Amino acid sequence: ASHTGFAVNATYKIMKALELGGTLGLRNGSFNNLGMHFVAQLGPVQLFGVTDNIISAFRPYNSKNANGRLGLNIIL
Repeated sequence: ASHTGFAVNATYKIMKALELGGTLGLRNGSFNNLGMHFVAQLGPVQLFGVTDNIISAFRPYNSKNANGRLGLNIIL
């Protein structure tokens, strides 16, 4: 079975080289998926981190799943 999803994202540039943001996602008929992300621009290197269902990090025994990713980009 497939389920339709919808998300709203907001990003705030804290400094020239740092952005933070959040995402509110609709899954299975309720807005209960809160995600966060950051992007740090360090010259030609870009570091990033993304998570969804961040609430699970604060309630690990009541959650079903959490997802996080870290990455690095080299900009040519």
